[in-house]
Amino acid sequence: MSRFAVKLQCPNPDCLYAENQVGQVTCDRCQSPLTYRYLWAVGRKAAQMAVGMLVDCRYAVVSPQVWLDTQPGLLPEAPAQIPDSALPYLQLHSQRLHLPGLFSIHPVDESPILLLENAPIDATGNLLPLLESAWPTAPAVRQLNWLWHMFQLWQALKPQGVSSSLLVAENLHVEGWRLRLREIVVDASDPVDSIQSEAWVQKRNPNLSRFQYR
Repeated sequence: MSRFAVKLQCPNPDCLYAENQVGQVTCDRCQSPLTYRYLWAVGRKAAQMAVGMLVDCRYAVVSPQVWLDTQPGLLPEAPAQIPDSALPYLQLHSQRLHLPGLFSIHPVDESPILLLENAPIDATGNLLPLLESAWPTAPAVRQLNWLWHMFQLWQALKPQGVSSSLLVAENLHVEGWRLRLREIVVDASDPVDSIQSEAWVQKRNPNLSRFQYR
């Protein structure tokens, strides 16, 4: 199934017309605005899902690990048990300005796929620019703002054992002034040395010695 063959259900509970074409703005039947909920799929199995697949007759894989909820008017299924990999998203809910949140859990054998909402994905299903690609052309004030977000996030992530989330280049995206993380990365068995993060900062701006990660 191609991306453009996917049908989108109307979110209006009094309508739920399920034959809207992807790309439409309003429902063909009731003219309600259509909801495009793009989710980031986390897990070993998620990366293996081919573009064009429709998972559980609901989630269309529109690009690697980006799924479109084709039934946005329905609640996601709640699993009987929440896996350990999902707990950091619940514990760090207060950081949703920068972090995605847990939307649903799709069970696949023993490797559940976490579906994340509020991920750094734009309204058309494309990932937002990476911090690394945006950095060279960004004004110094904006660079400082991103670094300040890193500093604040480090303090929140480290106690939860997920500070590695800030050390994976492809995990760091930006939306204007805001730093946004694609997913949460659990630290390895050996604690991440905070010096690594400080070195990342210093490499990009040696004048930021006042930022000390503890």
